[in-house]
Amino acid sequence: MWGGYWEITSVMDGPSYVTISLSLVGGENYGVTDGPYYISETYPLLISPSGEEMVLGAGENGVSLPFMPQDDPQPYTLTLDSWFTESSVW
Repeated sequence: MWGGYWEITSVMDGPSYVTISLSLVGGENYGVTDGPYYISETYPLLISPSGEEMVLGAGENGVSLPFMPQDDPQPYTLTLDSWFTESSVW
C-alpha cells in the first residue's frame, strides 16, 4: 500500500507545482517491496476551473507516479469521479 503526502505551490502566471512524497509498505507479500519503495518528485500541475480535472506534467527528475506510464513522460490527466461528487455518503 502506498502512503504519503503532497504540497502544492501556486504560481500566478504559469502552472502550479505539486511535490508528492510516497512510500510503499509491503508488496506482493507484506514486508516485501517489489519495486521502488520511496518516491519524492515535483510535477507541474494545472487544475481546471471546475476543479474536476488536474493535469500533471512530467516530473522534474523523470520519476513517474505508480499510476502513470513508466516510459512515457507525457502529461497525465486525472478526473474527479462523479461518485465522489454525487454520493450522499460525503
